[in-house]
Amino acid sequence: MLNGKFLLCVVLVAAWNEVQPAHLPLMPSRIGHSNEIGEAPDMRIPPEFVMPRVREGVPPPLCAGRCAAPPTGPVCAFDAAGTARTFETLCELEAVSCRESTYYAITSLGEC
Repeated sequence: MLNGKFLLCVVLVAAWNEVQPAHLPLMPSRIGHSNEIGEAPDMRIPPEFVMPRVREGVPPPLCAGRCAAPPTGPVCAFDAAGTARTFETLCELEAVSCRESTYYAITSLGEC
């Protein structure tokens, strides 16, 4: 009976450690003259320490949602071979450039 209780405790401790989220270390907001460390009331975690949550085994989409430009209309651009192409918006140009791994140079706003 003692072995069963011990095994149950080990399983519970292991499960507790699995469900505890990892905590990021907080950087001190100021260091005093005599090596005093203080914290500001509005202390924030630097963006470098924040990791986005992604489902395990599923890579994040590389070319999705990268554009922050407002839709302004058609854009004329050409690739390295000199082929001109019209894109609906600047965001579409960036998405196609990312998907195709091709650099496009913008020649003008509007259709080609």
